[in-house]
Amino acid sequence: MPEDEDMLIPVPGIDNLTYEDANILLRFQRLWIELILWMRNFFHSALENLPDLATVTARVFQQMPQDFFNEFSKYFGPEESQRFLNLFSRLVAINWQLVNAYKENNQAAIDESTVLWYRAADEIADFLAGVNQYWDEDEIRTVLHKYIQLKIAEIIAFLNNDYDQELQIFNELEGLVTRMAASLAMGIIARRPQRLEPPFQAQKRQ
Repeated sequence: MPEDEDMLIPVPGIDNLTYEDANILLRFQRLWIELILWMRNFFHSALENLPDLATVTARVFQQMPQDFFNEFSKYFGPEESQRFLNLFSRLVAINWQLVNAYKENNQAAIDESTVLWYRAADEIADFLAGVNQYWDEDEIRTVLHKYIQLKIAEIIAFLNNDYDQELQIFNELEGLVTRMAASLAMGIIARRPQRLEPPFQAQKRQ
């Protein structure tokens, strides 16, 4: 987890969190942490032809989008939720294409997949900003672009057998997605009509 940084993104009008608010925050952070963990497992298995590849692939590209969809659908209608699932599934699937392109050392496929990945990030940023006024399109796009940059750097470090660098990049990814998850969760919390449970004061990391 990131250190020496605030774990909550302030939202005007929210001075404290209820128990349900805190659960939303924790669920969002858990999902994003699981995503980067399983993504890392996937490219390790794919690039090294490990026997768990089929199991890891199913976890990343089938179960993870469904997990995100299940959480998203708690706060939005069926049409919006399905649209999110489609966009998120594409965002994740392009990572698969990119890893295979690196595995085959196909520079043209690497370039094409990279362009498609950034485009998918832009589309999901535009969509999210459109369904929640508390989600900022530019902020989400910037974070997702940074996420893509770090994922690519992580893969390259692994291919170069630079495992210290790979771990350092993963730690940076962990901090990035934890903060992004907090920002998205606070956007959900801000649009809730009321919070009925006894609040507790949001804490900052020491």
